[in-house]
Amino acid sequence: MNFSCLQIARLAERHIQRSARSRMSETQRNCQARLQCWPGSRTLRRALGFSLLEMMVSLVIFLIVMGTIMSALSRHQKLSQTTQLKAAMYLALRGATELMAQEIGQAGLVSLPTSPSPKINGTVTASSSAQTVNVNSVVSMFVGEKLLIDIGPKQETVTVSALSSSPSQMTAIFSNSHASGTAINVLGVIWNGVMSTSTATQLQLVGDINADGSLVYVHYDCDTTAGTLTRSTTTVTPSATSSNASQVLLNNLIANPGGTPCFLYTTQQSTFTQTLATGTGSQTMFQGVIPDVSISPGTVSVTAGMVTGTDNGSGNITGAGISSGTVNYTTGAISVTFSAAPSSGTAVTTTSRWNQTLITNVTITLSVETSTPDPQTGQYQKMTKSLLNLAPRNVMTALELANSAFMRRLQPTPPNLPLS
Repeated sequence: MNFSCLQIARLAERHIQRSARSRMSETQRNCQARLQCWPGSRTLRRALGFSLLEMMVSLVIFLIVMGTIMSALSRHQKLSQTTQLKAAMYLALRGATELMAQEIGQAGLVSLPTSPSPKINGTVTASSSAQTVNVNSVVSMFVGEKLLIDIGPKQETVTVSALSSSPSQMTAIFSNSHASGTAINVLGVIWNGVMSTSTATQLQLVGDINADGSLVYVHYDCDTTAGTLTRSTTTVTPSATSSNASQVLLNNLIANPGGTPCFLYTTQQSTFTQTLATGTGSQTMFQGVIPDVSISPGTVSVTAGMVTGTDNGSGNITGAGISSGTVNYTTGAISVTFSAAPSSGTAVTTTSRWNQTLITNVTITLSVETSTPDPQTGQYQKMTKSLLNLAPRNVMTALELANSAFMRRLQPTPPNLPLS
C-alpha cells in the first residue's frame, strides 16, 4: 500500500495525540487517588476512625445519659428502702396490737384441762366441815375458785379453800356425798380478767388466754424510755409468786402524741335491784338480804312508793319517811322501818352496787418510729396506732351476772396476783 508523505505525517500526528491522551488519563487517575487520601478526605476518615472532637462529644453524651440513669436508680433505691422501713414498722405495730386485742378478749375465761379431765379419786361423804379429797389433777385450779361437782341431783358448787399438787388434793366443804370418779367442772368467769391493778403503762390480764385449759397471768409493759413493749406470760399455780422474764414484743417505741397513755380503761360497777317485800298497808318494818353480794358502801337505797331512804356510807339508811334502817355491806342483810306503813301492794325495793369495779373497755395507743432514718428525708418515720373500746367479753359477762346478783358464777382473782 502506497502512502503519500502527507498521509504518513497525519498518521504520526494521530498516534502522538492518542499517546498523549493515554498518558494524561493515567496521570489524572493517579492524581485523583492522591487527592482522596489527602487529610480530611472521607476515605482517610474511614480508615483512621473518629476524630478527637467527635470522641469528646460522644463521651459527654454518654456521661449525661449514664448520670440520668444512675440518678433514677438511686431515687428508686431510696424509695424502696423507705417503703421497706415503713412496712417493717407497720407490720411490727400491727402484730403487737392484734395480739393484745386477742388476749384482752380472752381475759377472764376460766376453764379446766380436758386431758386429763379432773375427777375425784375416792368417795366423799357429805359434811358441814371442810375436808380434803384426792383428785387426779389440780392443774388450773386456784384457792377461792368455785367448782361444780357431780351432775344431777347431787350436783353442787364448792369453794376451794386449799390445794396441793403433790399429792393432788383439794380442800372444800361438800354438802353432798360423791362417788369416786365424780367429774369436776368449772363455770363462770373471772370478773377481774383485766385486772384493776393495771396502769397507764402496764396491762395485766388473767384467764385461760389460749383457750387450752391453762390459767395464765399476762402483763404488757410499755416503756418509752427503753423504747420497748414487752410481754410476760406465767402459768398460774399455787406456788407461783413471780412472773417469767419478759420478751420484747415491739422495738423503737416512742411517746404518744399529746402525752396519751399507752393504756386507758373504762370501768363500771354493777347495779342490782330487787324486791325486798310488798306492803300490806299495816306493816312498817321490812327485812331481807341482798343476795350473795358484797355491797359498795353508800350505794344502797330503799324505795316504797314516793318514799326513798339512802345509805349514808356507814351502814345506816336515812331519809324523809324513814324511821330507821341498817345494811350490812358484807352479808347483805338489810332492815328498814318506815314512818308510815306502805299501802297494800306497794313494792319495797332495794338498789345497790357491788363493791368491785370491773374494767369493761381497754384502749391501746402505741407510737413507733423506724429503726433508721428515711434515706430520702434523713428523718425518722413515725406511726401511731390506736385500738379503741376493746371489750373483754368475759368481763362483760361478769358484769351481767353481777347485775343479776348471780354471784355464784363470778370467780375471784387467783391468789398472789399480780405477780411481781
